[in-house]
Amino acid sequence: MSPFPSLENPFAQPKKRNADDPALVGMMLGAKEEAAMRKLAGTKAPGEEAKEDFGAVGELELSEAERGTVAKDKMIREIMAREKEALRKFFGREIQISSLPPEATPEQINAWESMGLRLHFLPPEDLADIKRDASGKITEVKPRTLAAWKKKPQDWFFNQIKDGKLPLQAAKLSGGWVLVDTTPKPNYADGKQMYANDFLAPVLIKLNRQGVFKQASNDGKTALPPSSRFGISPKELEDPRTVSAVADVLGLPPEQVSLQREIEFNILGNIHYPEWGDTNTSERFADQYENGSGRLYGGHSDVGGLSYVYWDDSTGRSGYVGFRVLGRFSS
Repeated sequence: MSPFPSLENPFAQPKKRNADDPALVGMMLGAKEEAAMRKLAGTKAPGEEAKEDFGAVGELELSEAERGTVAKDKMIREIMAREKEALRKFFGREIQISSLPPEATPEQINAWESMGLRLHFLPPEDLADIKRDASGKITEVKPRTLAAWKKKPQDWFFNQIKDGKLPLQAAKLSGGWVLVDTTPKPNYADGKQMYANDFLAPVLIKLNRQGVFKQASNDGKTALPPSSRFGISPKELEDPRTVSAVADVLGLPPEQVSLQREIEFNILGNIHYPEWGDTNTSERFADQYENGSGRLYGGHSDVGGLSYVYWDDSTGRSGYVGFRVLGRFSS
């Protein structure tokens, strides 16, 4: 018998040598060597203990209501992110935007987009710089300097504000969400040109049959197609029967529906729809000129595109001038 009997249990597993400890190896030689040691030993590093796999969150069973909520949240986030980025690029700074209007449910948004209607946000921004003399009289009205504002309204527009023929708010965005009619504006074709895939066509035919419109081309005599947006006077477009019929299609109350104002047409065109200035027809605007005796129109490619703006009598009609509608929501 050995004079130095072992103090360890001869039937126990031998203790691991320090040289075989992955953690110690890692401290001395590095992470790669530690990983290699653990692989050989079939062990995991602290915190890497196996966990039961319950599957990805997307694989969990969701109720129909929950799926609807997820889809709605995603749609809202995408729309708001799109608008914030577009406005940041145009104004050169972060723009605060409000929540989507309650009318904008996912089902309604999809219905609007199927007709070519799209939600956009316009901030309450004044796009004119106004100078006054000591007495307070306006001496100059100029467009604001914005690097991304490439196609500003012509000087004529700002001069009419200075001269009092257009109100001061003519160059100011009222702010809030708007529902924009994105139907492409066509090129002129003897007055018979049509807005493609026009969701308003059935309404226009109905209003023609009811005698609300008396459409005519530039000679004032030649009738235009009853589904055409051209040859209709501003007064006819403002007729309560017209507004009510269009509002029904948009799913909005009549007081929230109108034509675009010139500044809205211009800013939306610059930010989202530059093609509005690419065709040789114009569109009517809601702006009243000279105390309501006239209305503005613009957008003709041959005379300035998005920058072009002029006025016409409130009862005037032309085969060159169409229109697009706008839905408005409280800010």
